[in-house]
This record gives sequence, C-alpha cells and structure tokens, in this order.
Amino acid sequence: METAQPAEVRFDSDEVQTCPFPAYQAMRESGPVHRLTGTDIYMILRYKDVLEAFKRPGQFSSHRPPLGTDPEILAVLERGYRTEPTLTTQDPPKHSAYRKLIKGWFTASAIAEREPTLRRTVDEIIDDFADDGRVEFVSQFAEALPMRIVGDFLGQPRSMAPQLKQWAHAIVNAVNPALSRNEAVYYAGIAVDFQHYFAEDIAAKRREPGDDFLSFLVNAELGGEPLSLAELLDYVRVFVTGGNDTVTALLSNTMYQLLAHPDQLREVIEDPSLIPNALEEGIRYDSPGHWFTRTTENADVTVGDVTIPQGSRVMLVCGSANRDPEMFPDPDTFDIHRNAAGHLAYGHGIHFCLGAPVARLESRIAFERLFARLPGLRLEIPLDQVPIAPQTIIRRVERLPLAFDRPAA
Repeated sequence: METAQPAEVRFDSDEVQTCPFPAYQAMRESGPVHRLTGTDIYMILRYKDVLEAFKRPGQFSSHRPPLGTDPEILAVLERGYRTEPTLTTQDPPKHSAYRKLIKGWFTASAIAEREPTLRRTVDEIIDDFADDGRVEFVSQFAEALPMRIVGDFLGQPRSMAPQLKQWAHAIVNAVNPALSRNEAVYYAGIAVDFQHYFAEDIAAKRREPGDDFLSFLVNAELGGEPLSLAELLDYVRVFVTGGNDTVTALLSNTMYQLLAHPDQLREVIEDPSLIPNALEEGIRYDSPGHWFTRTTENADVTVGDVTIPQGSRVMLVCGSANRDPEMFPDPDTFDIHRNAAGHLAYGHGIHFCLGAPVARLESRIAFERLFARLPGLRLEIPLDQVPIAPQTIIRRVERLPLAFDRPAA
C-alpha cells in the first residue's frame, strides 16, 4: 500500500483560498488521497471516493476531533459548556435516534406549510430596498434571509439576526485548518458567547415554551429522558450553522454565476420553472461548504491504493468531487440545463443534510420573488472586480452590488 502524497499547494495561500479549483484538479489527477501540507489531515477529492466514504460511516466516523491542544484556546473553551454530539458529529446508533426525534419537523408536508411564511419573509426583505434601485445583494439579502428564517425557527427575536450570523460564521470557521492561532482563539471566544446566550434562552423556554423548534427540543424526551443542556446546545449549533452561511453562499454564488452568464439569466427570468435546476447547478458548480470532516478513529482505512492511518482527520472535499469530470462532463462550465443530480453539496447517506428541502424551498422562493420584483437586474461593477471571500470551508462571493429598474410611481 502507498502512503498519501503531501499536497503540492498551500491551502492557506490567498490564491488557493480564493479559487481552489485548479488545485483540486491537480490533486485529483495525481492521486486518490493527499495529506494537507504540514499536518496529519488527509484529503479525499475524487467523486467516487468521496461518495464511497459517505457510505462507510463505520470507517469514516463523524466524531469531530478536538479543535486543538493550544492552552490559550482550551482556556477560552473552558469558559463555555460541554456539548454532546447529536447530528453532524455523531455516529449510529445515537445519530439515528437524534435524527428520528426531529424528523417530523422536516417532512414534505411540514416544509410545505412553511411556504407562505417564507414567501412573506422574502418580500419583507425586498421591501427594504425595492424603491432604491440598487442593493448590495450579499449583506442586504443573501445574509438577511437565512438569518431571519433560522431565528424564527429557533424562536429568536428579529433583533438577534445579526448576532446569529456572527455566531454561525465563527463556529463554522473554527474548524478551518488554515486558521492562524489568533483567529482560532478569537473564534473560540465567540463560540463560548453563543453557548452562554442559548443556555439562558433554553432555561427561559423551559419556564415558558413557545411553538418554535427550540421549545419543542426543550420539552422533548429521548429514551424517556429530557434532553440535557449539552445535547440541546449541540442541536442549536447544528441549525444555526447549517442554515446560515451555507444558504448565504448558495444565493450569492448562484446569483453571481447567472449574472456572469446573461443568456442563462434571461432564460431563468423568462421561465421561472428553470430556477430549481439553476440552483442545483449553482450549488454543484460552487459548493458553499467545500468539505465534510471525518475521522478514521477505529482502524486504518484504504482509499484506492492509499492507506489513511487510524486516528487521522479526513476532509471529504465535495467542492472537488462536484467538479470531477468522471461524474460531471465539462465540470468547469456553469450550465442551468445540466442534470446536476448526484452532487454532494448536501452530503450523502445517513448524514444527508436534514435541512436541504428547506434550503431548496427558501432559495427557490427567493429567486422567484427577486426576478419578479426587480426588473433589469444587473451588476454595478465589472465581473472581475467581484470579491470572493478568501476561505474554502465556506466559499462565497463577498460583495455583489446590483442595480435594477425601479417600479413606476
């Protein structure tokens, strides 16, 4: 058996953080597994190998390794609360029980019931800038929408939306291997603030529950016992992070690609039935989350002819898998007519994103209402001047200033 090749690129470089796709291609072509330079983290980048890893949870565990042993980071984390893995960082059989507990909130009928509320929320946000003739799409819409929806879902006041966004960003980025030490300490502190806020909110909902998802969890039982604070905090973490940055990226990246392909934008505006497929292509072409973390905690694991040692951290790089030409011909071309079924942006198997149907509905309604209400939608700066956030764990357009024709008085 061979050992994994060290990556030929620095993933903390500005070039790769801004556009990792050439690096992904080079690594896919040179071997099935690569070790991240200077670490014991292994990357799996080919579609068939990433898919197979998703199917083997017994070998690729979702248990997340500690964020590190740096004394300063540990001291910050000690000020927070212990958490118990529930969904994204848990394995069967416990994972199955935690997922089953909440599945009623994500059935097709439950999601369909939310459509009028989602449509109303989208229109409320558009109302805030519809008379201006311009909008900074990322901050005024793509960030605002998921913040409100997640906040409503968890029974939070609308005034908490910006804070939820900051928490989501910090928690997601805390596991980025390209972080500096100072950044890691900073994000750890924000994560602790998040825990303290929701510990108090959970106590309040125990005294006076509402009809929101968090109130349901506070009063739910698993195996005849109420959920612990450690379990509740992890559930909240999952939904704050899963419903925020990733949806912002999906909306921003897809809008950017449509603007970069005006013929396809025109097609989608003229025929809104194309919107769902355009969004699937958007999330394949520029996946919001570029990898899922796994560990080989039980034994050595073989991928192709390469052995990954037991106890290693593994990155299942869906951002690369979704550009693998073995699965998607001409993968570097954005095409709203492509059959993008099979992309791995939402994961696969037992950990397939529980909120994917909500994200799909939310983004479909968003684009339907934007195109219906904002005629002449266009970019105010040259395409090559649109900044991309310099990171790969959540990759997205950073700023997207748009103009449109104001409705006649």
